[in-house]
Amino acid sequence: SEMCIRDSTGTINVSSDGSGLTDFDAGVSLSNNGQVNLLSGLLRLRGGSDGEATGDFTISSGARLELDANTFVFGSGASLSGSGTFQVDGATATFNTGSSLTAANLNLNSGHLNGTADLVLSGEVNFTQFYLDGPGTTTFSGTTTLDRSDTGSYEFLQIEETASVENSGTFNLSDSSTSGNNIYLYLRGDNTGDAVFTNLAAGTMNFHTGADSLDRIYVDGSNGAYDHFINCLLYTSDAADEED
Repeated sequence: SEMCIRDSTGTINVSSDGSGLTDFDAGVSLSNNGQVNLLSGLLRLRGGSDGEATGDFTISSGARLELDANTFVFGSGASLSGSGTFQVDGATATFNTGSSLTAANLNLNSGHLNGTADLVLSGEVNFTQFYLDGPGTTTFSGTTTLDRSDTGSYEFLQIEETASVENSGTFNLSDSSTSGNNIYLYLRGDNTGDAVFTNLAAGTMNFHTGADSLDRIYVDGSNGAYDHFINCLLYTSDAADEED
């Protein structure tokens, strides 16, 4: 049977003298309604949360919090912050209204990011094979990268139906591998809701392929009626005057 550790309003400190690991097994869920301070080392959570977490996770520089399995739900009042790294490997991270994600470094390697919260990710974000499910809006305002420079599997970012994604920072898509496995930006809207990627007026998107003919980037949709890629025009007062 599954065991749950409930941190009602207390404090949990996690530290390591080097690269040590604190590992919550897949059979143990963590319900954090207090404060978890990841001071150094690696904290791996594989059992998800027991309901919505309403407490705070703070990740110090050089430390890493990993969600490796199951679903972890951040409810109203919950925050995940700090100058360290938040990493998702095969889990689902759900951020609902009233929660926030402001960690400086995000490695979204595999799994899902979803929930009703509108998130502004201002740090450095790296994708490998990942899904953005919505229905909240996710805005990337820092440096975001989907890059494939090795000879491994293809890499992708998939925006599901009802999901809205915005870029107001620098978004880099790059394939310089020669293995024939490429970079994909998938839009997967359907009759239950549109999938929308908007490059805002302040945003820059860089598409780069290497010299080999096998280096390719695909922006792929399932249905043009539901999948939308929008590149916004910078609107200035001069332009407004000209239109008048």
